[in-house]
Amino acid sequence: MRELRRTDHGGGGTTTRVAKRLIIVAYDSQWPMFFEREKTSVLKVLGDRLIALEHVGSTAVPGLGAKPIIDIMGGLPRLAEAEGCIAPLETLGYHFVPEAMRDLPDDRYFERWTEDFEQGTELAHLHLTQYGSSFWRAHLAFRDILRARPDLAAAYERLKRELAPRHTSGASYSQAKTAFIRSALVQAQNAQSAPRNA
Repeated sequence: MRELRRTDHGGGGTTTRVAKRLIIVAYDSQWPMFFEREKTSVLKVLGDRLIALEHVGSTAVPGLGAKPIIDIMGGLPRLAEAEGCIAPLETLGYHFVPEAMRDLPDDRYFERWTEDFEQGTELAHLHLTQYGSSFWRAHLAFRDILRARPDLAAAYERLKRELAPRHTSGASYSQAKTAFIRSALVQAQNAQSAPRNA
């Protein structure tokens, strides 16, 4: 996987380009609004192809520090239909990254930058997957348990801030978080299956 370049957003709307470094910033209350704008644009070009479009990842969890890049997940009736979405998404500046399929075969991954691909500031990641698939369910479950458990979200942020300076690629950074994410998903599953008091 190629090395991804991350950027931080300073005060007053200025942007600082940092090469080969992962940056975690404090939660920004503008992130949900940015997602809604992206959602509107994506739905305009993809129309009825999508069953649902969700804000996922750390920027979808209020109060959680994150890389300042919005993660969006779109659910398709069938994963094979993602191919027909590539050209419409290009009109919005979303660039398909086929090499990501080596690590995530159930994900069709796109990036949007302020300028050309991998130029300027990285703004958003779009993941197209089959609606209701294990990939779909896991991403929603992880987001939802972080929203429901501030203690878990805080522990996740501490881990990310510890890991970010050690990694220059998104792939190795993601791999380093795997154990935490799996543990959180087990907790989410246990919480769902636990008997509720009448």
